[in-house]
Amino acid sequence: MKRALLIVLPLALLFLAGCGSDDSGTDPAPVTEPEYQSGTTGDDGSVSLNLGDYAVNVGVENQGGAGLSGMTVNAAVTGNYLICMAGDPQSDYYTDVQIVELGATSDGLNSTVTLSFALDGSMTGAQTLTQPPPFLAEIRDESGLVECHFTGTLVEIADTLEHYGDIGGIFHLGAQAAAALGVDVTTFTMTAAVLGGDINLFAVLLGEMTGIFDDDLITVYWYTNDDGNLLSPFYFDAVELHRDYRFKMTLTWGEEPRDLDAHLWTPEIEGISYHVYFGDLGSITMAPYAELDWDDQYSYGPENLTIDELYPGTYHFAIHHWTGEGTIATSGAQVNVYSETGLQHTLTVPTGNAGENWYWHVLDIDGTTGQITLINELAGDPPVAGYQPAAVKAAR
Repeated sequence: MKRALLIVLPLALLFLAGCGSDDSGTDPAPVTEPEYQSGTTGDDGSVSLNLGDYAVNVGVENQGGAGLSGMTVNAAVTGNYLICMAGDPQSDYYTDVQIVELGATSDGLNSTVTLSFALDGSMTGAQTLTQPPPFLAEIRDESGLVECHFTGTLVEIADTLEHYGDIGGIFHLGAQAAAALGVDVTTFTMTAAVLGGDINLFAVLLGEMTGIFDDDLITVYWYTNDDGNLLSPFYFDAVELHRDYRFKMTLTWGEEPRDLDAHLWTPEIEGISYHVYFGDLGSITMAPYAELDWDDQYSYGPENLTIDELYPGTYHFAIHHWTGEGTIATSGAQVNVYSETGLQHTLTVPTGNAGENWYWHVLDIDGTTGQITLINELAGDPPVAGYQPAAVKAAR
């Protein structure tokens, strides 16, 4: 799925967050403003930037080795490090970052640094960097940087950081935040061309990459020069969990089949059994006290189904292959199961034989005890009789 977005908001958004120059106390020693330059690659995929004592030659290619023209390259020398980010707001290519240690001194004779980027254009919304850049911690200690920080929900953070979306984003989930979420330290990237201007969807994708959800509070730091040019990744330093739901199931999958759907069948609640799916998104403020956030019909997800209150009986959660090439067994679908204490289970769809429009019965939940039973089976019929997708499809 390819969604187009050029993120442009007024610079005033930046001042929703706290930014201030480094200060070592009374009578601080003078600091040198970091050298910064931005450029665009030419027809051969290369650009040369001048940063004080350093000439930086950057080549940008696709995964097949062909030069990419029109790519934005931002580079800065701060203290002992060169930081370089390459990407493009209107293309299908993910932003990447390299950080290079320059050595204790410069020879003062325009030292040359050559960097090569091979950008991934698969455009699945967001992805983890297979080789996180070194020196992510070290550059935060360099003098001359302006430190900016903000604490808020994912939507609030996405709104605040949108000012920097002209080259996409590099995000680093640090040790403290990762420990709070029960996940690994990781660095990931998103392009600005993913979301069609939808900040809420931006937040959903950030949440999918990090395991952060609606009401969790995140403290994020980033670093600029005095002109407001971004010189670092965004650091997720701390997460304060605010989760009053019982369970949340998050579904993601690959490009094909393009449309998978999350389904929840409830026991009787106030005399009625409910089916929560794209045809009835449910509600967390009234029966069935369970809700699907949206219906993604164009690949990848995520779809989030939240159960706010449990009632006695059995809840059945399943995934249905609605339409698209292949089968649910070839979809690469994955479900993460969260409780108020964090990630509980990660399940991947079985890869056995499956027919068109089959179901993946993921799990059942005992509404009295909250016990989860992992089913993880493929079947041609839904786990609860009575749902007729052919009739629904005719009306959809």
